[in-house]
Amino acid sequence: IRFPMLTPSQLADLLLSPLTKRYMLFMHERMSRAMAYHRNRESAIKDILKFSNGDRLLTPRLYTEDKYCASLSVDYFSQLPMYHCRSLHFSAFESTADYAGESQVDWMVDIYPKGVWLQKCFA
Repeated sequence: IRFPMLTPSQLADLLLSPLTKRYMLFMHERMSRAMAYHRNRESAIKDILKFSNGDRLLTPRLYTEDKYCASLSVDYFSQLPMYHCRSLHFSAFESTADYAGESQVDWMVDIYPKGVWLQKCFA
């Protein structure tokens, strides 16, 4: 479980889980470090990295949270010309930590749904 990537309310909900009650020492340590991460405690990231595979605990779980997800859809795919480019605009949260707030960054993605044309090159 990537505890730091759970929201504070999700961490609080874990306290009600029978699994948490059964493995309280294990769960409590990880949950408290996750809350330290969300509260921007100075040593929070260093403490999380001490766990086995700690770097993976800080990998966002974007697939489970609506505010971090986006779906791509290419309308009228069959009518697109070959090598046509579609530019898409996305916004993403700057951080997964709760203390960072709701600040976002914008980025553009160019997709080529029917392939990329590369000119011939002579070496």
